[in-house]
Amino acid sequence: MSSPPTITHRAFERTIGTGPSAPEVTGHATPPSVGEALVPRPEDLGIGLLFWHMRDAAVVGEAGSGRIALWNPAAEVLFGYPAAEAVGQPLEMLVPDALRNRHRDGIARFAATGRGPLVEAHHPVEVPALRKGGEEIAVELVLTPIVQERFPGRFVLALIRDATERRRI
Repeated sequence: MSSPPTITHRAFERTIGTGPSAPEVTGHATPPSVGEALVPRPEDLGIGLLFWHMRDAAVVGEAGSGRIALWNPAAEVLFGYPAAEAVGQPLEMLVPDALRNRHRDGIARFAATGRGPLVEAHHPVEVPALRKGGEEIAVELVLTPIVQERFPGRFVLALIRDATERRRI
């Protein structure tokens, strides 16, 4: 696989209001920041370089904002969004319309309590998801809370596999 993508503050313009002159973020010893918002890296959240090389799609969401914080190359392939386009967007862009209210309720519950049925399932759950072009696919989803103290808020790691072909068999 290729090396990890460079994440720039520009990818976060939609959520934290950086401008076109925001600096590029590469290899900082401390987390990059823009105003009061910190931009996490996988190693900041304890998931390290493996994040970039996983075969499964890996997406880190921040529950308080309901937005995508990290997006690996396998997620780019599965969903069709490059990382620079996906990071900072609402997680619900991956959720079919019929499930969005339940998704919002689940994110709000997790943000408030750190708990929820899918986070506590401890096994893969098959759910529908949306690709960039609007195509609905079946995915196998495992959610793991990320326990850390460096960044405010609650983060969750979603490991996602395409289950569409298996469903057709």
